[in-house]
Amino acid sequence: MLPRVQAAIAANVRASLDQLLDEQYRRRIAGFTADVAGRTVQRVAPQLEASISRGITSAVERILLHDLGPAIVKALQDGTPALVRTTRAVTAAALDGVNDAMSGPFGEMLHRERAAAIAQLQAAEGQQQRALLAEVARQVDESRRWFEALLVLLGVVVIAIVVTAAVLWHLLVEHRRLRERLAP
Repeated sequence: MLPRVQAAIAANVRASLDQLLDEQYRRRIAGFTADVAGRTVQRVAPQLEASISRGITSAVERILLHDLGPAIVKALQDGTPALVRTTRAVTAAALDGVNDAMSGPFGEMLHRERAAAIAQLQAAEGQQQRALLAEVARQVDESRRWFEALLVLLGVVVIAIVVTAAVLWHLLVEHRRLRERLAP
């Protein structure tokens, strides 16, 4: 090959490499590549998801039905008495733990909290009772005032009736006396 052609090819290769290594060109290529990758993923994603889902589902079913299921059934059938004994022992230990906790500092704390809660409830209840008794006393006093006012009014009415009766009696007596005097 001629040295001049060889130099031209080398210059073109250098220019192409410089262009490829240029930051602006790399950004342009990155955007293009990201766009192509995004479109590809959008087109392929549903089939890929379905394929993966079917694969995982069939694998889980195969493991449960063929491998793990029979082993669990056999272990449960063989170990039922042991499972019952273990369950009883665990339950007894849990209850012992609860009893120990209730008789220890935790139980004392619960008893103190319960006593404090009861004391607060009793104080609130006492306060409510005092407020209720004060309201009842106020209503009794108000009723007493109304009753006293009614008695005073009744007394005034009775006095008015007695005075009216006395005046009428006096008029009746006077009327009879005048009639007797005028009568021949």
